[in-house]
Amino acid sequence: MKRPSKILLGVIGSVVPVIVSACYGAPYDFEAPNRILGRVVDSVSKAGLPGMRVSCQESGIVRATEVTNAQGEFEFFDVQCEQFVVDDTDGESNGAYTQLNATYCGECSNQVLEVDLQE
Repeated sequence: MKRPSKILLGVIGSVVPVIVSACYGAPYDFEAPNRILGRVVDSVSKAGLPGMRVSCQESGIVRATEVTNAQGEFEFFDVQCEQFVVDDTDGESNGAYTQLNATYCGECSNQVLEVDLQE
């Protein structure tokens, strides 16, 4: 009795994935989409800056925009990016910072963008 049940289990185990693939398509690489992590910091104190607008651009076209969180962090998903533009959108609340244009580093796991206080 054990032999037929093992054969039946083997057949079911091989047929089910084929049926699922036929219905829903073959599985593909389920890695996270292109994910870009970063942080905007003061160039002197290295403290994270909240409320900074970070734009991700490709060929001069803005592909996505995020505002930094309380720690100065930002995150983009599934976006092609060549350059970051950082703007101070909150005015004087945490100091007035100059605009920053920075090139995207594809090999870097985390982008750190340092901005300067306006003089």
